[in-house]
Amino acid sequence: MMNLYRGITMSNITNLHQQSSSEPTPLVIEIWARLIELYAVLSTRHGVARVPIDWKEAIAPLSSKDIQRGWPRMKKEFPDFPPTPMRFAILCQPRAEDIGFPDDETAYQQAIGNLPEKHPAVAYTRSLMGSRASHLTEMNDKTARSTFLSYYHEVISNVDGGFEIPLAITETVSEVENNKSPESIRQNKICMALMAKVYGVNV
Repeated sequence: MMNLYRGITMSNITNLHQQSSSEPTPLVIEIWARLIELYAVLSTRHGVARVPIDWKEAIAPLSSKDIQRGWPRMKKEFPDFPPTPMRFAILCQPRAEDIGFPDDETAYQQAIGNLPEKHPAVAYTRSLMGSRASHLTEMNDKTARSTFLSYYHEVISNVDGGFEIPLAITETVSEVENNKSPESIRQNKICMALMAKVYGVNV
């Protein structure tokens, strides 16, 4: 590792590596070094001897892939002043567009029926929601949006990690939802509840 990054020297890094397992990982140290080179205020505020605990906790769960995804977003949204550690971690999370899914707004509009077609990811998300999915249009918009997107973002994270959405489930849900008869609606609720139970979601 080269001796650069505003005061983080080989000696600093070696000492960090020799400390307990609770100390920053090499990736955390590298990212913190890049951060304080990009934002001088961080080194002024925190010094360079250690990675601050809030930054360590924000960076530690992230993978190299997460960092590569979030770094350009951070530089675009925060060209002059650093984000908070929590905001940095959020910027590194996968977004729908990263994996070819509808953006949050489009997915939500599909989920509540304002758009006629449902992307398989939206249909699958609704299946995981169980009976909550059928109540989205009865909630106020803020609650409905938050409820749906919490599930949707979890699906996005899982797919980004390699999970494949079972298309058979999404096709079944779409078929049932497209039929608006009272009996179909009742069957839809039962179907979603069963699927949610299978996938370990409380309804």
